[in-house]
Amino acid sequence: YQVAYWKAGSEREFGMFAFGSSSLTSMEYFGKTFDVYCLEPQPDGASGMVMPSALSTAYGGTGVNYSALCLRSPEAVALDASGFSEIAAQHSVPQMAGFVERLIHRMGATVSPGAEGSLHSLAQVFVDNGSFEDLASEVASRPSWIDFDAHANCVADRGVPPSTVQQAVDQVCSQATSFSCEDIPEQCAGNIYRSADYVFSRYYKEMGATKPLVDCSFQGAAVYASSEVYGRWTGSWQCVDEGVMAPDTQESRTTLGPSTEQATTGAATAIVMSTTSLGFASSSTAASTATMNSSALSTGASTTDEPTWHFSTMQPGRHSDMKPGGHFLERSASRSMALLWLPLAVMLSHTLLLATELGM
Repeated sequence: YQVAYWKAGSEREFGMFAFGSSSLTSMEYFGKTFDVYCLEPQPDGASGMVMPSALSTAYGGTGVNYSALCLRSPEAVALDASGFSEIAAQHSVPQMAGFVERLIHRMGATVSPGAEGSLHSLAQVFVDNGSFEDLASEVASRPSWIDFDAHANCVADRGVPPSTVQQAVDQVCSQATSFSCEDIPEQCAGNIYRSADYVFSRYYKEMGATKPLVDCSFQGAAVYASSEVYGRWTGSWQCVDEGVMAPDTQESRTTLGPSTEQATTGAATAIVMSTTSLGFASSSTAASTATMNSSALSTGASTTDEPTWHFSTMQPGRHSDMKPGGHFLERSASRSMALLWLPLAVMLSHTLLLATELGM
């Protein structure tokens, strides 16, 4: 992936990306400070082709947008005036379009199919002019090319550590008057994120809130999400006030019992991923898994909610791949063992099959 600068001669010809001229930041490593450089595509010495482009062409991919490699991602900046300023300073319409679409999602809406041109036209306007407040006002005016979900609601942000969500829930429970947190249903109470879905959505309604970016925060533990997003999280729709399942999951999903965690779905996905990495999965299985995963990514949601993490300082919780700082984090032992032994078992079975075919 990266040029091996500690090697010499032809051994340096294998990296696809080389250090650029600009340093993005610095890091401490064993008492020394090192620059973290922006990466640039590396041309092949023999053919002169840019190696990442050659690789993407060979596999039919779209390639990498090299111009954005060293820019702050619109997904990474704060969704406020400071983040808007960072993106606007890049003078990039695609980057601003990404920021605008993220803002639209945070208002419980999506860009209408085929309306990408309108999205980029709005981004073009705000690349050089306007402010975050103007942009938020424009989106809130509900232009025809944005689809607002009537079932959108204030729910727990799955990218936030369970401890932060718990603190927010405790605070809201102490202030709520239209409902009691002692009445949280069992299927919601068994998970901090679903408990928060129950509490945040009802308190947001109690406040008569109308400004998702301002009123649906709760110490950064909440996010205003459409049913297309929260409807894919395991059991969330049952806990959200007047929640509904995502439209394309109505046929296949059933009501969860009090302690169901949908572990089998996650395990099945892990199995397919492990066998596919070895080249043993059938094409139909791999294709169905890829379809499911791409569908989840397109909505910013997971099809099976978050993987289970175990924290040394709290009850087992469900969390996204973002690891919270300050906690010792380890995967479920059963899943780790499954991932460890599965490839060996598959390799053994295929070895026996090959031996049988050869008459050995």
